[in-house]
Amino acid sequence: MAANSDAIQALQNLEAAVQGEIVQLTALAAGKPISNQWKNNIQSWPLIKTGTYRRSIHEQVFSTETTSTQAVVMVGTDIKDPPYPLYLEHGTSKMAPKPVGRMAFDEKQGEAQHEAGAVLWRLVQERMR
Repeated sequence: MAANSDAIQALQNLEAAVQGEIVQLTALAAGKPISNQWKNNIQSWPLIKTGTYRRSIHEQVFSTETTSTQAVVMVGTDIKDPPYPLYLEHGTSKMAPKPVGRMAFDEKQGEAQHEAGAVLWRLVQERMR
């Protein structure tokens, strides 16, 4: 009997792991339209000199809790010192804001939700086969 309960527990754990993977992949897919638009916005404003800012935009699963039913995706830049993207986004006392990240979020929020739904459906269908 102990072997059966161990097997059932292992299957339940596998199920949670698969759910977690699907949720994380779905969250990353939702972030992709926003990060792509952010990069396009950077390209359309005269902000590109070396391309470092544009290359630094990415999506990453970020969560304080890892669960199989929810994930938080962060779309942003990894440039921290100096916080040049922050200065661009919010402006400084000598420079007007150029909110390319906020614009990308506003422009692509609906597409991100649609993409999440489509990816979730595809991943669940693949796992059901």
